[in-house]
Amino acid sequence: MRAMPDYAGTMAAGLEVMPASPLAENIASGLAAAAKKARDLG
Repeated sequence: MRAMPDYAGTMAAGLEVMPASPLAENIASGLAAAAKKARDLG
């Protein structure tokens, strides 16, 4: 994720501000659930 802001695209801009967002905890929970599901599939 650190490489994305160097790209300076629109997605990178969004990723850069996400940690400071009030939704950051919800986003992290969603990503953790998705990662667990992916691991469980394999």
